[in-house]
Amino acid sequence: MQWTSCSNAEQSLMKKARAGMISLEFDGAEYLVIIGGYGSTPTVYHPQFQYDQLKDGRVHTNEQLLYNVSTGKIPFV
Repeated sequence: MQWTSCSNAEQSLMKKARAGMISLEFDGAEYLVIIGGYGSTPTVYHPQFQYDQLKDGRVHTNEQLLYNVSTGKIPFV
């Protein structure tokens, strides 16, 4: 799966490594939840998430992304 499959331009969530992932099923739909991780400086800072600049230039975040695997879309919450 490519990152562009999970994140759309409207959300502008940062690409990241070492994120946590959980799969879950709710009302017959399968979801992938991606939480946190490290990455380069994001272009957009979202107020509901935290961003910590590390000494090596990377950014640690607690961003969360919910992706509907069943439909291939990002649900609006």
